[in-house]
Amino acid sequence: MTIVRTAEISTEIFQITSKITIPKWPPKSITGTLYIREENHFSQFISKCLICDLKCLIFYFWEIQKISYDDFKVLTSSGRLEILDLGPTIVTSKNGEIIPYDSLLDHTPALRYLRLEYNQNLQLSQKFIEKICASNLEYFKIFELPENFESEALLAYLAKGCNILYANVFYI
Repeated sequence: MTIVRTAEISTEIFQITSKITIPKWPPKSITGTLYIREENHFSQFISKCLICDLKCLIFYFWEIQKISYDDFKVLTSSGRLEILDLGPTIVTSKNGEIIPYDSLLDHTPALRYLRLEYNQNLQLSQKFIEKICASNLEYFKIFELPENFESEALLAYLAKGCNILYANVFYI
């Protein structure tokens, strides 16, 4: 069995693997850190992996716009993911509906670091805020907030009832 300790998924990898037959590719297991650069063949790649034991999952914010909920569940299936950098990436169901952030937290019980970009179609719900406060999250960073976003209320709420050591908000 092949184990990928740190992987970068890009179009180049798929071009290489489509031309060369390597019995150990694709890997049956992914552990450690996974950087995702391209979404074109990502679902095909994930469908070949039997085990995902990731501690760090990073979506390159300028290239990945969405990922399927099924793929997200596979990537977080070990429950040991500690770092999640979604950037502007959204997670969608099979019928195209956007999965709320609070549902994603159900698959990341060991999460310590969360970075995301604000999406007007995906509000920061009270349920989401309550879940991050009840979690072991230590670092929360959100980018691209609209000017009218009430970040003071959010930060005050986080300061009162959360274990978060560092929260950072950035405006457009």
